[in-house]
Amino acid sequence: MPSVWLLAALLPLSLSLVCPTFTCADLTSGTCAEKVTEETAKLSTIPCPTSQFCSGQRLYEDWWWNSGTALGSSYACVSEASYAHTSVLDKEPYAQWPCFEFESNKGLASGSHPKDCQSDDDCLLEDGSRSSCLCGFRGVGQLNSTSGVCQPHQSDPIFISNWVACNSERLIENRDVGFYYKVIHETYAVVHSSPLPCAQSVLWEFALLKASYAVAAAETLTAVLVWLSLS
Repeated sequence: MPSVWLLAALLPLSLSLVCPTFTCADLTSGTCAEKVTEETAKLSTIPCPTSQFCSGQRLYEDWWWNSGTALGSSYACVSEASYAHTSVLDKEPYAQWPCFEFESNKGLASGSHPKDCQSDDDCLLEDGSRSSCLCGFRGVGQLNSTSGVCQPHQSDPIFISNWVACNSERLIENRDVGFYYKVIHETYAVVHSSPLPCAQSVLWEFALLKASYAVAAAETLTAVLVWLSLS
């Protein structure tokens, strides 16, 4: 499964690109998605088999944006061995979790999250830089179905709980909670793009978020409150 560190690498939108829209369908077991037209695809209602996964990030990177992807082609669930960081217990050898490197003025210059976008230009930050506009998994006919979602910068005010949890040495003492904050940030665009119900059942990002939340929530009430505020 793709490293959680790489989730933010979902392909950024250029001015000329439009996100595909999806319909939920009963696809063959082990099939995650199927390309219907150049603008639409089917997403499986059936979760991947045990020890196999379907990542939204990899679906876009390895399949949808590939110029060789033909109509009628499918994207398969892949084995656990093909991925890194499949377990929320795989958190590197940290006894404590390093805090993000904080940067000032990284909130949105206008609007609020989750913010729809057509390009990175729609994701202008207060300091003049831009965050990435990333495709999610919206349904055909859904409001703003071809729009992406601005990926918040890790120093965006919506992640204030991360900074509150940091101690004077810029570490989060409970590494389960630190990992959960990392997952919240790097799955944000997929999770907060008003995705179809089948996306929530088949895509790895949702499973990782729920699993990391469960571990963190067992450790601290703070994680519960963060979950509720972002839900």
